[in-house]
Amino acid sequence: MSLRNQLCALFLLATFTAITVHPVHAADLNNLVLIQKKFAASIRPQFEAYSRELSELEKTIAGQSDNTGLTEVRNEIQRVDVQLKSLTALANYQPVVNPAVAPEPEKTPAPVLTKTIEKAHQPTTHVNNTKGFAGAPKFSKNNIYSFNLPETGKQSNLTFYATGRRSVETEGLVWLIGPDGKKEKVTKWKAKDFKSSATEIKSYEKLDPITEDISDLVAEPGQYKVEFEWTGGIDPLVIFRVELTS
Repeated sequence: MSLRNQLCALFLLATFTAITVHPVHAADLNNLVLIQKKFAASIRPQFEAYSRELSELEKTIAGQSDNTGLTEVRNEIQRVDVQLKSLTALANYQPVVNPAVAPEPEKTPAPVLTKTIEKAHQPTTHVNNTKGFAGAPKFSKNNIYSFNLPETGKQSNLTFYATGRRSVETEGLVWLIGPDGKKEKVTKWKAKDFKSSATEIKSYEKLDPITEDISDLVAEPGQYKVEFEWTGGIDPLVIFRVELTS
């Protein structure tokens, strides 16, 4: 191989090597790989043959004691070896392709979390306006009031409007009977709870209500009864109105 051909081959090799060290577009990759392989395949045999000739020449010059010529030949052998390695690398080279940018995944709207909000229980007041009397056994009438509670809340109250029949001198107990039949004392009434007697009152609105918290006694829906039991005093108790709120 002439020196001019060698220089041309080296120039082409350097050009292709410079190209392959930079990323290429996918569209040009296949054509470039084919050109590289053809180029390496076409000139490598010539370099290999030239390398063998140089080896033989080295042996011949070494026997003639021509140190200058021997040095030039060995330098040439080194250059050819470098070129052969470059050709081999070029033939086996796989171009670096710019990684494709993966499309952004389609954004799926986040599910709307709906929290079931329980409707707050609104207290209901159950009213009984039946007029009753709580006195000695034979003078008691309508002194037990029934309430049917379809539901109950955290807070339950018992309110009643009452007073003594002819005077405020009356005493007694108020009981609550639950759906299970259990009887629990709620409170007691006494003379100082009242200001006027029933003979002076035409409507419950003129009386001060007596209210007791019975939340601990109202634990479940069902029928509840409020019983007024007279225990002493001059007069029986006259009940105008009873309210159960829950």
